[in-house]
Amino acid sequence: MCYQIKSKTSKIIVPGQVAQIIYNNQPTNLIWGFVNGKIYNARVENLKDTWRKINSNLGILEISSFIEGRDNNATEFIGQNGEILKLLCLINNNNEFSIVTRNSNTVVKDIHPRQPVILNPYEKYVDLQSQLFSLSNTKDLIEKLFTYQVKQAA
Repeated sequence: MCYQIKSKTSKIIVPGQVAQIIYNNQPTNLIWGFVNGKIYNARVENLKDTWRKINSNLGILEISSFIEGRDNNATEFIGQNGEILKLLCLINNNNEFSIVTRNSNTVVKDIHPRQPVILNPYEKYVDLQSQLFSLSNTKDLIEKLFTYQVKQAA
């Protein structure tokens, strides 16, 4: 569960605050969290079945890092080579977004059982909606999204 993110300019953003999302290839300022910041993560396992049915759209949140855990147990995660992380986001019709999450990889698993879905930072996502929702089933979608690994910040 992602509790904090750092923007590309290292500004800390928490649920309920505004962040810039790339949607339809355009930067758009949206509020992090559906229902006034209360639902700030969406499970990838439900992406095609539940979220697609309620007319949600997909976008990309570009960040420098994300933080799992809280207070003294918080751990920051960054790209393998310091690259900008591209998180998959779900966007609703109320100018809000939720970060799509998955089961954690080996690096994050010791801190939290879930983590953001991180898209390949080197791949171009011209039509994210078509690229992901056109996959034949949720299993194919999840496999496509489980490609990029992070590391703990020093």
